[in-house]
Amino acid sequence: MYKSDKAITYVFGAGRLSKLNSNSIKAREFFYGYQHLSKNNDLEIIEMDFPNNSNNKFLKYLDKILRKITKFPIYTKDILHRKNFKILKKTDKLIITTDLLALSILPFLLVVKLFNKLDIFIIVMGLFGRQSNNLIIKFFQNIYMSLLNSITKSYIFLGNGEFKNALSLNPKNSNKFKFLSFCIDTEFWKPSNSPSQEKEGILFIGNDGKRDYKLVEKIAESLPEINFTFITSQIIENSLSNVNLIKGSWGKEILTDEEIRKYYQNSRLTIIPLIETFQPSGQSVALQSMSCGTPVMITDTKGFWDKEEFINNKNIIFVKENKIDLWVGKIKEFYYSDKLLKNLSNNGVLTINNQFKLSRFDTNLEKIIYE
Repeated sequence: MYKSDKAITYVFGAGRLSKLNSNSIKAREFFYGYQHLSKNNDLEIIEMDFPNNSNNKFLKYLDKILRKITKFPIYTKDILHRKNFKILKKTDKLIITTDLLALSILPFLLVVKLFNKLDIFIIVMGLFGRQSNNLIIKFFQNIYMSLLNSITKSYIFLGNGEFKNALSLNPKNSNKFKFLSFCIDTEFWKPSNSPSQEKEGILFIGNDGKRDYKLVEKIAESLPEINFTFITSQIIENSLSNVNLIKGSWGKEILTDEEIRKYYQNSRLTIIPLIETFQPSGQSVALQSMSCGTPVMITDTKGFWDKEEFINNKNIIFVKENKIDLWVGKIKEFYYSDKLLKNLSNNGVLTINNQFKLSRFDTNLEKIIYE
């Protein structure tokens, strides 16, 4: 482990500070190495206050203009505070944990860089796939991205598909692009201690814009004999008798990590239908479910995060297209076969424990920020 006198600051979305202060953290992967680095370093946190009912009319107007001309999710008013400026003035290394945060804090950082030559690292999830086809909007997007690029030391990609796509589109910036496999807390996400536990039903969990929510509902409607659990805030209402809809998200903790783990452990199968994307959508859910011993069926997208480690029908089930008959056929093929599911479960747990433990992420992140 590196020990340094460099001041490190994390920029998080809403909800992280309250979890840290309450000592309620169970699964640690969405803190992106914070706990590991805090063992030998003094860390600061800047948290986006979203939504913020700020009365700063200038920032509200600035956000409105920037969002209109770039179509980027920019919310400077939720992060531009005097206390954050004081933190950044003393920061040597800044780790920004999402695209939205990077885009929102950029105007702030352009000013800070005049006083402080801090190293900036951005964890990327879709940043280079946001380009518009509208020439005017594309023009302003390019300006905004050029400014961001001018102050960024490294972009950290959590998915290999998105990493390779960004390299092909931006060869001049290849020295700034780093691939770091997202990993999970396998000490928390693990199979049930009851080996004889009866598993039942199919689980769908997630809220990001790349999930195919309409297809998920059609799948459940086409398989009335199977019980489904949907954990999402993106499906507003449910009229299907075989669906248990739980409205939840990571930021608004309707369910605890322990309760989510129990849903993984108790389900026979987790499904992740996705629309086509280079973003590594579904990554955390897939890894968590597999680590808990529940097989995963997922759309085979261009952005799938690691094609070398995942083999179709061995440790994961890929569905080539989002056609209802393909999904229903695949589910029937595997759901009713204890043998197939058992093999997938054993191989999945083995893959996660060998390749996607959180310690691997922590060590490689440390190398990136100190190289």
